[in-house]
Amino acid sequence: MTSVSYRTAEQIGHTEKGPRPLPALGTQTAAAQPSLVDTVLPNGLRVIAVRKESVPMVELRLRIPFAGTERLHAARAEVLANTLLTGTERRDRTQFDTDLAAVGADLSSAVDPERISIGGSALASGLDVLLDVLADALTGAVYRDDEVARESERLVERITMARSQPSVIAREALQTHRYGDHPFAKEMPEAAEIGEVSPEQVRALHKASVLPRGSLLVLVGDVDPDAAVAAVGAALSGWESDGSAMELPKLPVLTPGDVHLVHRAGAVQSQIRLSAQTLPRTDPGLCRVAGGQPGVRRLLLLAPGGEHP
Repeated sequence: MTSVSYRTAEQIGHTEKGPRPLPALGTQTAAAQPSLVDTVLPNGLRVIAVRKESVPMVELRLRIPFAGTERLHAARAEVLANTLLTGTERRDRTQFDTDLAAVGADLSSAVDPERISIGGSALASGLDVLLDVLADALTGAVYRDDEVARESERLVERITMARSQPSVIAREALQTHRYGDHPFAKEMPEAAEIGEVSPEQVRALHKASVLPRGSLLVLVGDVDPDAAVAAVGAALSGWESDGSAMELPKLPVLTPGDVHLVHRAGAVQSQIRLSAQTLPRTDPGLCRVAGGQPGVRRLLLLAPGGEHP
């Protein structure tokens, strides 16, 4: 058998006369910019449509600022997000799924302290159906009593299970440690608060807070941007309000603090969270090399026992 020898990377990069010279840099070509339209509709909704021809699909993302300071806001918002797509005067839950499936589409909603997010996708040829279903939910969601009760029960189970997880306990403790009673700190309502939410409260929250002005809808796919924006304008023409979606109050500046220990009986491992004040993503300094500025740090430990590990 013939043995085969291989040269190392160091051997390949050198010759008898010294290091192998590097090839000259080529001319950098400019990145191709996608075709897009960025506009604001008469109802105040900002729409960005981007053409992406690689697949015959279209992706949809709607972001509605959805902040609130009331004690039960987080609970009401969770129930709303989980029942938004369960029925209107035109469609029940089954009809929602049937209409979307007919065009290879899906649609879902979720909420956090800052916004309610609705996302989905469809075959590009089914964009009109996807927008019609979305518009129906935004303008006609009825939050039937039985649907609210069903989803509330599921939420209580999920929240109870989540709050038993060390990572969730550590996250909540960190958020409270950083932001105190600011609404941003409450990423999950208490299970007991869900039971206080009524269908009437959810309907009132939708009317007051699911608003187009100040919201953003993005479409990306094998679509003509101008035609896509026109389709959005036609589908959502009935989604109107004089008010604006509610933005989250400005976050407080973090201040240095001591290590914070959270006791969890029976825990056999520790969870550690370290947080630092940093630049916002809109800061122009992110485009430059930054250095020399000290950050503000907080450390949180979730550990068994009552003593510092």
